Amino acid sequence: MSASKTSLSQQLEFKDRLLALSKRIHSASTLNSLFMDVLQSIRAVLSAERITLFAVDADTHELYSRVVDPGPLGTLTEIRVPIGEQ
Repeated sequence: MSASKTSLSQQLEFKDRLLALSKRIHSASTLNSLFMDVLQSIRAVLSAERITLFAVDADTHELYSRVVDPGPLGTLTEIRVPIGEQ
């Protein structure tokens, strides 16, 4: 297979993975399921070592994220940062 066909195949595969991931994101019923299930897939699609998703808590004016601990239990730890502070 030529280099251009290989590159095209890789691009198509990547786009297929992004489409499947987009469908999973939009089908997530809660933020917890998004944080727990989908983030690992996003990390894999992007070939990233780590990934962080932030959400806005409009009631408390904070950005927050939930970090999945790498241990076997995969527990969630929440991080909150006030919006507008440096």
